[in-house]
Amino acid sequence: MIVENVGPAKMTTDMDEHSDRYGDYTFALSRDGRVLAYPMQVRARDGSVLGQGMGINGSEVGGVYRKVVRAWVSPGGANAAFLVETEKGFGIVSAQGNGPVFPEQPTDVFAADGGIVYLIDWQGRKWVYRDHKPQTQKDYRWLVESPDLRRSLGAVASPAGKQRILLDGKTVGAWPIVTLGGFSGDGRRYFVIAGDGASGSRPDLVVADGAVHRSPPGAVYAAFSPDGELWWYCYDGNKTTVFRAGRPVGSWPGDTASLRHWIAFSPDGRHWAALVGLDLIVDGTVAAKDVPPAPKTTRLVFDSDNELHYLASTGFAGGYVSIVCATLDGSSAEKGACAAKFAAIYGGLASKR
Repeated sequence: MIVENVGPAKMTTDMDEHSDRYGDYTFALSRDGRVLAYPMQVRARDGSVLGQGMGINGSEVGGVYRKVVRAWVSPGGANAAFLVETEKGFGIVSAQGNGPVFPEQPTDVFAADGGIVYLIDWQGRKWVYRDHKPQTQKDYRWLVESPDLRRSLGAVASPAGKQRILLDGKTVGAWPIVTLGGFSGDGRRYFVIAGDGASGSRPDLVVADGAVHRSPPGAVYAAFSPDGELWWYCYDGNKTTVFRAGRPVGSWPGDTASLRHWIAFSPDGRHWAALVGLDLIVDGTVAAKDVPPAPKTTRLVFDSDNELHYLASTGFAGGYVSIVCATLDGSSAEKGACAAKFAAIYGGLASKR
């Protein structure tokens, strides 16, 4: 295993670090590693700060705002979205235009190559907005969309004290505890992290396509491998344990670096990888220790069957970012597909070390 920090690169203007209610950082990288979106300070010719703007691949796009709170990039990189704060409130700016401004921040934002979906809390009621227009009034506690935005999954309160799980608007189950859910990459399958109260308030069930799988307390998130197997992980406050088809494959100190993108699979399905603490886990073993830390929005991605990358979160204060590349076959990561993508993003600004 060869791990190399390809970078850092100094952007043309300063970048700031922020967090939202989930503790995620603002930086976002497309799945293919070719589009990076982030907030940037906009300065006048005399050096004074005018406000914050939106940056993509080293260039400023759009207007100037009081603050750019967070960024998203669609998996294919064709759509970037930004949560911005103005003097009147908060709104979403994306390739679909500028959304309306509200007193509260939009939440549960999902960007696809051809659209944007998010939740708005307006006068005590939740509204689903699609492409900046109100679509449905539903008091979701959380909402997720399939990668193509064609399917939805969420939870709403029920009179019986449980949370109803809604798949495409229809009830598919109800549990006392429902924390999060998600879809497979093709949007055909879904999972929900839930609990029946047997472990107190800690989730201990993984519901996948309606089938209920018992988990140790502390289930956090799940995923489907390319061959359709169900994977999930638990965190007990000290260590992360990964499960494959209901069986543990290993435990490691610390929490995963990412939530929704906590695990990655190689295109041929032979390898899997996860970031736990500062360790890079590949195929159930610690392949590299003390790797550069990653923001919660990072996406660990295989570029090929033997190469992967992720966005590192070191050096924010100085305006530096880096992409960490790793190879499984012992070849130099600085000469592979990952490094080529990084150079394409930053051009002459990239500096190898």
